[in-house]
Amino acid sequence: MSRIVLDISTLYRWTTRDVGITRTERMLAQRLLGRSDSLFVRYDPGALTYIEVPRSTVEDIVHGNALGSSEAIVSGAAIAPTGLKRKARNAAKRVAIRAERLIPPPARADYWAGVRHLRLAASRSLHGPELDAPSPVQETSTLALAELHPSDVYISVGLDWDSNSYSHLYALKQRIGFKVLLTCYDLIPVMFPQYIGSEAAFYGGHFVDLVHTADAVACISETSRRDLRAFTVREGLPCPPTNVVLLGADFASPPPTALEPEPSGEPLLDGDFVVMVGTIEPRKNHRLAFELWERMVQTRGQSNVPKLVVVGRRGWRTDDLVLAFSLTRDLADVVVLKHDVSDAELSWLYEHCLFTILPSLYEGWGLPVVESIAHGKVCVASTAPAVVEAGHGVALHIDTFDQRAWLEAITHLIDDPAARAVHERAVDTLRTSLPQRLSWDRYSDELLSVAASLSAD
Repeated sequence: MSRIVLDISTLYRWTTRDVGITRTERMLAQRLLGRSDSLFVRYDPGALTYIEVPRSTVEDIVHGNALGSSEAIVSGAAIAPTGLKRKARNAAKRVAIRAERLIPPPARADYWAGVRHLRLAASRSLHGPELDAPSPVQETSTLALAELHPSDVYISVGLDWDSNSYSHLYALKQRIGFKVLLTCYDLIPVMFPQYIGSEAAFYGGHFVDLVHTADAVACISETSRRDLRAFTVREGLPCPPTNVVLLGADFASPPPTALEPEPSGEPLLDGDFVVMVGTIEPRKNHRLAFELWERMVQTRGQSNVPKLVVVGRRGWRTDDLVLAFSLTRDLADVVVLKHDVSDAELSWLYEHCLFTILPSLYEGWGLPVVESIAHGKVCVASTAPAVVEAGHGVALHIDTFDQRAWLEAITHLIDDPAARAVHERAVDTLRTSLPQRLSWDRYSDELLSVAASLSAD
């Protein structure tokens, strides 16, 4: 009998609010908890193998508290870092990024490979192989190696470049004979290394390993599938079968009736703000958004400019952007940064905003566009291919390099409620079919259908 083996390595170590990838892993795990033919595993970088995760632990992770499922059940630093250790880890990463400037360009790929090796060695030195000591999230005193069978289908939808090892997965697959279904979110690190830096050299190897290891790949958009196929052609690699499986966009928690006031004491008022969702990093193009709002304050006056609510954690290579933002007085009272937002709070922001924006330079999929549409709000978005795909013909797409067009579109939506209502009616027409087309249940059904086709081969 074939089983579905879901790797939850990312969720197992996650300690903050969900991002798109962790939500994907969580929703699929929740679905598989209802099936008796499922097994849950995680990759142990200390033991260099896969460990079975008890179903009771998976239930705790999936249904944990709102601040991160692992945080509700993990008490030891060997699994999930405490706040202090997480800060230390992030500080070390920033030092590594800055130190690369001292490395000759031809040697930077080797430099980042060495950094990753040292990180793993440090983890093993501090904690030792997890097989040698009890895990704080296990109910038993020993950890069980995952016992995989030739008829199994292994699935991963997580942050595999950070929490998995395709080389070990490939070796295990060759020895046992099970099938592997992996996920391609995007190829941005290899297509646009300027947004990542020299560490991007590592990701090329990640995608090479992905196509060699997978029996099938689930791509989250036609754009990501096209980009993956182009990568294999360019690198002279065989491309495994690919399927487009769109992510869900529905929230499990209903929105609250109101949000807590901002630190300034001023609450966000219904229809008095615009929302931008996405990790703060260069590729998301927050710089354009900040420049647009600065320009509006200067030309219209602060009282005639709605707040811009930026929802997202701070990502990499944002020091200059964050510094510039903090020093721009015209933005102090009109831009609100929210780094720790629950699904319910995000749903409230979508429902009560004027409209949303997504000026991203490139995406594997435009989930904030879909979420905006699902809440009945028009999104002014970039012309990046996946973002246009996500817009379903009802978003307003503008070239990210045409700042004047962005300013005109945004001010038009602010000043003309009738024009905004016309766009919202188009959104509402599409919105009636979105719950079925872009639900997490539909995502799980389609992904598991791909898995079933592998087990039938």
